[in-house]
Amino acid sequence: MRVFQNAKSLFVLACTGILICACGDSGNSSTTDDPELDEDPAKEIEVDSKVSGSTVIRDRIYNSSIGSYMNTVQFGIYIWLEDNSTEIGYSGNSMCYDDNPENCYTYGRLYSPGAPKCPSGFSVPSQDDWSGTMRYLGKYSELDSIFGFPRGGYCFDSFNGLVCSDKDDAGYYLAGDSVVAVVKGRSVSFKPAGLGDFYQLRCLKYSYIVPTVDDLPTCDTISQRTLRTFYVMSKKSDYRCIGTRWVDDFTNNCSHVEDGTYGVYHDSMYICKYNEWNLADISDSKDKCTSSNEHTTYLFNGVYYACEDGAWRELTSTEKKLGYCKPDLYGTIDSTLYMKEDAYFGYDSLYNYYTCDSLGWRESVLSDFAGECDSSKMYDEFKFKKKSYVCRGDSWDAFSSLEQDVGICSPKKQGVIDSSDGYGYICDSTTWRYATKDDYLGGECTSKRSGEIRAYGSDKYICRDSVWNKLSALEAELGLCDTKKMGILDTTESETIYYCDSTGWRSAKIGDIGGECNASNKYKMVELNGYTYYCYDSSWHSTTSLEDKIGVCWDKNKNKIDSVTVKGKHYYCDADGWRELDSYEVKFGICTAALEGASKTFDGAAYTCTSGKWTYVKAAEYLGKCDSLVWGKTKTYDEKEYVCKFTSWVTLTDFDKEYGVCSGKTLGTTVIADGINYICTSSDWSKTSNPVASLGDCTYKDSTVYKTDANGIYYACHNYTWTKVTSIVTVFGSCNYKNREKQVVFNGAEYVCDSVALGAGWHKLSAIDSLRGYCSNKKLGDTITYKNDRYLCKSTFEGNRWTVVGYREFMGECTVAREGHKMFNGINYSVCSDERWEGVTETYKDPRDNNTYRIQKINGVTWMLDNLNYVTADSSDCVNGTSSCGTAGRLYGFSAAKIACPTGWSLPDTAAWGAMIDYVYALDTAYKRKVGGSIFWNPTEDIYGFAMLPTGYEYFFLQNGQDPVTKHDGNTGIDDAAVYWRADGSYEAWGKVSFKTGGGTGQGKDARMTKTAVRCIKED
Repeated sequence: MRVFQNAKSLFVLACTGILICACGDSGNSSTTDDPELDEDPAKEIEVDSKVSGSTVIRDRIYNSSIGSYMNTVQFGIYIWLEDNSTEIGYSGNSMCYDDNPENCYTYGRLYSPGAPKCPSGFSVPSQDDWSGTMRYLGKYSELDSIFGFPRGGYCFDSFNGLVCSDKDDAGYYLAGDSVVAVVKGRSVSFKPAGLGDFYQLRCLKYSYIVPTVDDLPTCDTISQRTLRTFYVMSKKSDYRCIGTRWVDDFTNNCSHVEDGTYGVYHDSMYICKYNEWNLADISDSKDKCTSSNEHTTYLFNGVYYACEDGAWRELTSTEKKLGYCKPDLYGTIDSTLYMKEDAYFGYDSLYNYYTCDSLGWRESVLSDFAGECDSSKMYDEFKFKKKSYVCRGDSWDAFSSLEQDVGICSPKKQGVIDSSDGYGYICDSTTWRYATKDDYLGGECTSKRSGEIRAYGSDKYICRDSVWNKLSALEAELGLCDTKKMGILDTTESETIYYCDSTGWRSAKIGDIGGECNASNKYKMVELNGYTYYCYDSSWHSTTSLEDKIGVCWDKNKNKIDSVTVKGKHYYCDADGWRELDSYEVKFGICTAALEGASKTFDGAAYTCTSGKWTYVKAAEYLGKCDSLVWGKTKTYDEKEYVCKFTSWVTLTDFDKEYGVCSGKTLGTTVIADGINYICTSSDWSKTSNPVASLGDCTYKDSTVYKTDANGIYYACHNYTWTKVTSIVTVFGSCNYKNREKQVVFNGAEYVCDSVALGAGWHKLSAIDSLRGYCSNKKLGDTITYKNDRYLCKSTFEGNRWTVVGYREFMGECTVAREGHKMFNGINYSVCSDERWEGVTETYKDPRDNNTYRIQKINGVTWMLDNLNYVTADSSDCVNGTSSCGTAGRLYGFSAAKIACPTGWSLPDTAAWGAMIDYVYALDTAYKRKVGGSIFWNPTEDIYGFAMLPTGYEYFFLQNGQDPVTKHDGNTGIDDAAVYWRADGSYEAWGKVSFKTGGGTGQGKDARMTKTAVRCIKED
């Protein structure tokens, strides 16, 4: 049901009468797929009132013995009098409490057993009736405010005469001839009745009508003897107590019940009439139609009624669908839905419209919706029942097929052109006519319009010589090439550039854009139609695809040692232009004349710069001559270790590594291996007997002779006895100027004397000393890698030593001589440029906007090293406080930041930030101290490329602790703070972050960060 005009508010009457009912209850409209189905009309329209469905019924009876009405309350199986009995019984058989008439008025009279007086049809309750009533009182809460038993006490004979007791403490009510029910609130107990005593009386009778089987009383031998059949409304049948259960009697007899007794179940009223229980009709209703509820609606036993002229009238079928047409709704338009069968879609929804007036609902006409067509509505349009109408003259006319497509032609649309079915029409006065070309071009071509250009369809025309001439496609796009545009360049939508000269528009030449290629334009570069040209050697040249990527190789950058990388290939600008570098040039640099003869090593192999090319050096060339100067020395070449023994370099054996090298330098030295004695001979190690025995007899007494056994241990022959020498000074003397820089072997170990470099005394060489020679003053600053550790020859408090150092100290300083040199820094490579080490990173291009970012994998996580610059609705602020975000990125609110990273990337959380920072700081603690404590914020140098520029931030705070105030000066900390969102909404910050509040009580409390920069990560 659809309402087109708002109906006036309905006045809802309060429910009146003795029957308690629910007021203002309304059903909900519903539709169904079946147009004939109308199962529940109560859901279609609203009603002002309906028959009460209450489980408690209040009514009244006429008591002829006292000549007045008495109120009753019906619930469960009982109909109780609402008040205690006050009727005077037989003389001497009733009294008032304390003989005070006021007590009779308040609590009722007191009666002796056997003398109570109840109205016709009512009787004294039994003990079971009292117990059953208390159960009902606990079940029906609505009885709390309307039904109860006053606590009127009782009176009894005593030795001192008649005594009354317990008023206001308990009610004492007769429950038969010999029992008294003691009532306190909703509880009851019983005691024997005294024959001379006086008690309160409340009378009842059985309704013999209940809502459901569950509401029937207990069925036992007493019930079977005393109770008649009960009518169960939910079953619409009488039930009889047989044995211990109630059974269906399949009757509806109520001859044992007073006519007019009724009950209500589920908004339906049942009444005892003509000795039978039946569904009541409207005449039985307790709600009467009077002047006070005129024009209200009423739902009674499933039928809708309207109160008119003092009588209930059943609603018509139209009123049941639309509601009752009352004066408040006069002029209202409403509709009903009916279904029209459709061959393709089952049913089609259609509507019938009705108007409410003094005669009720009638079918609506057009003027009901649109009003009368007069001069005030001229050319007004109105749509009714899927058809469009226009007010013309004095009537509403239906749209023509053309008007349905292009609309109405009215004076307001004079000259408007529209199209329908491929034809053009123009609104001429008040009618449509076919449009001509002149109509589209704005009229005829006159001298006043000469040179005017107008569009017609997809073409353009120019008014020239009183005729509209069609322009070429190029003229239509760029305009006429006339004296005003002579010498002008212009670009088409296809980005092709044209030049206007005396011949008209022609394709532009490079000279038109760049001018003459002369000395003043040398190195100038211009774009033309998607190609790049440069001025060089007095002529314009088109760049190659390689030059587009890495630039032009011309004289100002020829012979540069720097190289450019494109897709993994390296190029070098020499006299002949760009050429690709081979793998050796990439590793060692360009082999120039200045490097002729120089050698480089890579992966243990040596290469020599010869005639402009790096050539592989054979092992023999690299190792050099093996003579007494290098006996016992080892070298590594092409991942193999060699040692100089006597006259040649041989592969170092495991025996040599464990027990020492047998060379011309160690002849006669002895060692013990697996319990076997070996002696160094000219043919390498040979098995021998006891080392001391191998020395021969000691034949000296007063002089001393020194020899070494097979293990190189020194023994002194003195006093005819060989004694092991433990002091190197004994054999070689003190470490002084005589032994300066002298290297010796003593007791299987190498020693050197260099007090200036190593400190006083002989210095025992370590494994690293043996590898590259000891750390002399000449070697200070030299580096070597040994067993994955980096060593630097440096001065310490003990003297010069090969010392394990961090990556940065191992790299050394970036000098002019090392320009272009590349070193691994522990995370990535650093290249020496302009006397500074700079980190070399990879790049990532965001496919959403083609912005490029530096990236680096750190401990398994790839980090963006640049601030995100992706445009979102909440990222308009650039971190540098300007409108250009290209290099520094943007500030984001947290909601935008969470979704701003590219697909596969995300905001780092607190753990990710912490793990990355800890990893970088732990990698080279000495470097961290060197750069001032922070690798990320204001370091004195940036070998990784991790240094962060200031980003600033935005925040708000709570004025007086409760009013949100946004900081008015925008980006804060633009020069002294770098702040980034974490994934949980907290932030990572470097520098100084503070929330300025401007003073005032409570200002600055609960300050909140609102915008920061963003770095994204991608986990493998």
